[in-house]
Amino acid sequence: MTDSELRAAGLSGAKARSLRDLAERVLDGRLSFARLAVSDDAAASGELQAVRGIGPWSAQMFLLHSLRRPDILPAADVGLLRAAQSAFALPRRPTADELAARAERWRPFRSYAAALLWADATDPTARSVP
Repeated sequence: MTDSELRAAGLSGAKARSLRDLAERVLDGRLSFARLAVSDDAAASGELQAVRGIGPWSAQMFLLHSLRRPDILPAADVGLLRAAQSAFALPRRPTADELAARAERWRPFRSYAAALLWADATDPTARSVP
């Protein structure tokens, strides 16, 4: 598709450039989803973040939701920070560093802890964790 066609489909210029970079990397082999599937978390995250427009949060979301990695904690995710504040009855929203420190004891299953926190935040009938 041309840039004009991508914009007509609703993509901004920056998103179109990011999509092109992603496509080029997949086509020329610099990014391989098969390789990502067997890479460790840090290597996979680094490979994803080399793509224009993909930062730490996007890479973490891909590892968590697409590759179903068990130990991914997107500590800077605002929804997760709000959920942690509620679940732990904190007087203020924790920082990403504070949440990451609290989550160290949840290794190697921080993805599951994140899922529980998100579920607790979205389900008004759910009980907060101690």
